Amino acid sequence: MTAKFQHTLPFISILKKFFAPWNMASRFKNSVYTCLFVLSMIVLSISIASAGTLNVTTVAGPGNYTTIQAAVDNSSSGDTIFVYPDTYTENVIVNKSGINIISTEGASATNIVAPASGNVFYVADTYDVLIDGFNVSGPLPLKSIYLYNTSSSTVSNITAISGTYGIYLEEADNNTLADNDLQNNSDSGIRLNSADNNSITDNTAISNIRGFYISDSVSNTLSGNIANLSTQFGFHLKNTSSNTITDNKAYSNGFDGITLNTSTNSIIMDNEAGSNAHYGIYLDASSNNTVTGNTVNSNVEIGIWLDASHNCTVTGNTANLNPDYGIALEYADDNTLANNSAASNGVGFALGVSNTNTVTNNTAESNGYGFTLAYASNGNVLTENAANSSAVAGFLILSSGSNTLTGNTAHLNANGIRLISAASNLIYNNLFNNSINFVDGGGNSGNTWNTTLQVGTNIIGGTYLGGNYWATPTGTGFSEVNPDINGDGIADESYTLMTSNVDQLPLAVPSPILSLGNIANLSYDWGTFDLNHSVTVTNQTADNVTISYNVSWISDGNPGTITDGETKWLNQTVTNDTIQTISVLVHANNTNPAENDSAVFTIDITPRDIVMVSSPSSGTMGKGEDFWINASVTGEYSETFIGNADLISDGIVTDTIAVTDGNASFQHNRSATGTYTFAVRFYNTSHYYNTTSSSSVITIPGTTSGSSEDTGRTTYMGGSFRSENTTATDTSVTYVQNGSNRIVFDDPQGPVVSMEFTADRNIGFVAARVQILKNDTGKISEYPDRPQGPAISITIGTEETLSNANVDEIDIDLRVSQEWIDDNNVDPSTIRLATYRDEEWTDLSTEQSWESAGFVYFSTKADMLGTFRIVGDEVSEAPAYEEKEIIGEDNDIPSPEEQYDSNVLPVAVTILIVALLAGALFLLAKHRKDEEE
Repeated sequence: MTAKFQHTLPFISILKKFFAPWNMASRFKNSVYTCLFVLSMIVLSISIASAGTLNVTTVAGPGNYTTIQAAVDNSSSGDTIFVYPDTYTENVIVNKSGINIISTEGASATNIVAPASGNVFYVADTYDVLIDGFNVSGPLPLKSIYLYNTSSSTVSNITAISGTYGIYLEEADNNTLADNDLQNNSDSGIRLNSADNNSITDNTAISNIRGFYISDSVSNTLSGNIANLSTQFGFHLKNTSSNTITDNKAYSNGFDGITLNTSTNSIIMDNEAGSNAHYGIYLDASSNNTVTGNTVNSNVEIGIWLDASHNCTVTGNTANLNPDYGIALEYADDNTLANNSAASNGVGFALGVSNTNTVTNNTAESNGYGFTLAYASNGNVLTENAANSSAVAGFLILSSGSNTLTGNTAHLNANGIRLISAASNLIYNNLFNNSINFVDGGGNSGNTWNTTLQVGTNIIGGTYLGGNYWATPTGTGFSEVNPDINGDGIADESYTLMTSNVDQLPLAVPSPILSLGNIANLSYDWGTFDLNHSVTVTNQTADNVTISYNVSWISDGNPGTITDGETKWLNQTVTNDTIQTISVLVHANNTNPAENDSAVFTIDITPRDIVMVSSPSSGTMGKGEDFWINASVTGEYSETFIGNADLISDGIVTDTIAVTDGNASFQHNRSATGTYTFAVRFYNTSHYYNTTSSSSVITIPGTTSGSSEDTGRTTYMGGSFRSENTTATDTSVTYVQNGSNRIVFDDPQGPVVSMEFTADRNIGFVAARVQILKNDTGKISEYPDRPQGPAISITIGTEETLSNANVDEIDIDLRVSQEWIDDNNVDPSTIRLATYRDEEWTDLSTEQSWESAGFVYFSTKADMLGTFRIVGDEVSEAPAYEEKEIIGEDNDIPSPEEQYDSNVLPVAVTILIVALLAGALFLLAKHRKDEEE
């Protein structure tokens, strides 16, 4: 039973109990029950048909209202108020929960203008309210949409321009503000005061005093919002806690992009804050916050500034092109700066009057200074940072002490590190590679440039910790030119930077030893072959290792960095077609000081063999009758042989031709009776060893024979054409055995894909050829009045191997390109193979098989091979199709007129219910009167 009818049965049961004492006759009782059942169905239908919708529109009618306020006043929880396009002048007070107020056409078509200052929408002491799709405005001061003591509500798709506040939440929790457009408001686009756990997503605030202003609020989420061109702040949080600000954009604001004042335990993540008049992200007296993954570029002063803010984590941020500082700390203690990058700023990372901070794994590129510790910044630890290409210095310590710098690198800066009035700093295990590595600015004392010698991996991969590694871009740094005799990674002499600044244990690099491997003399046939050599490094890691050869056709290689004890290979495939024996010199080099290696080996490049595919066939010919001596070969690696062929008759060379496709055909005749021996010799003196075919025997009998029938010769499978009459040849060599055989042409140029036949004996290897013939051979006529491909000649073996005597029928699989079909307007179902016999074309029964990769495939059968063409018929003109009108779907939201019509039903049904109920009561009264009489 469905749910809607389950509501009906209790209603009937109650009425039955009500009428039971009346002791009605069965027939009369059934009549009454029938009336009651119909009545209950009508009541149920009315309850189901009730849509809970109210309309605000200029169209009069039941259920329609001309003001939003009237619709709100007459609504109940669960109702939806549809507001149709118009301009409504009113202040709307929403004090009911669970209602939806929705513009049917959005803010571009539906305007609400407050007639007096205050609010356009005032939502108070409610929950679960939706306001969507309005353009709101009015006289100042104006909180365009004001939610007070309201929860679990949504304000979306609102355009609020030129008010005081676009949207204002006060003591309102767990609400959602989404996809709103807030512009030119004299205070804030969105304002939260004492409002917690709200979601503020995908809103746009342009040209307000403050884009987003949140105070005295906790656990709010701001995500995907835009705050640009604000007079003051893009995002401003004051006296807040545990808020999340993520994936927002704040550009070109008058003060800062994102500001936290006296706010704690918040997350500022993956935001963009650029081109702001002061700072991209500013934390003022705000501790225990996380600033991560943000991009803060091109702000007028500072990218990220922590001012009097402690125990914050600043990680993974990018701060570029900020004229003062990329990331700066002032009066900020116990913070962590890690994995940030700062490029093209005045200073990449700056600490001023800031103590016990950890600065690790940051990169400063092309700044004025990379890292600065200034003005009583004490007890800080800088580790594993990189300062590169700084205009003044990579690191600066100014009037600060007791800091530790270890594991840092300074490359290609004007100065590596600069100390001014610096005292008691520990600087060790750093790598300095600059033209000037150290500048003493005066007033320095008690600084230490090395730790005690101890086991540990140092910054250049050595096994001991001591001092620093001192290099220069020209390779003349102290650590680069001073020896390490015992190989412990410490230079044998101390390094005096300047008076009172001495590195007692400067780092040095033991020289790596390079050893070539797999050096052996080689012998290959001409063409391509593999060449593999290895380099093994011992004693120390070698950088920029190269393997080079003294011959141009072998490529040099760069295995790169090879660690101590590691072997790397240079594997390559080289090509050389010149027959020769050559001596090759190979070098393994390292650009840094190293013990390099060289070796010599020879490469013997030899000719290839010629593989005979088919030899000339023997037979009997008539006197003076022309016959062909045919043979074919391939190269040793199945390549097409190119060279020359000699016809040798009884040991004497009688003819020579050039061979371009591995096939040689000689036309010959003899006028005298006898037995003649022929062979074909193939050669290419620069690339191949010569080879000669087996001999064929041609017999010229004593009587002249004028036809094949006279000589009794067997008709062999097809006849070859000379190469000058062909444009291409597909060849496949197959072993033919007694029984079923299949010949396949891989990637053929012609239309034949494969052939199948049954032989009555083992034949051995035979060559099958498909020759694509030129159109002007003069020997083959065209197929009349049809689209057709070029003529092809199909042969298998020779007359000694395969003939109609030992093969009954050949199955041929074909393919025709879709491009040919389209270009010639051919109907694929009419494509067939035609055979040329007795100067006439005969169609073979041909069936289409399948389509794949731009080809249509066919199969046919032939009783003998010879000359063929692909033929097809043009497509007849197809009838035009009549276009039909496509009718779109109706809008989901009914028009006011439709809803007006739908309101007629409840009125009519109400009249019907009253009539049925009156009839039932009349019957009951009459029945009771009859019983009394």
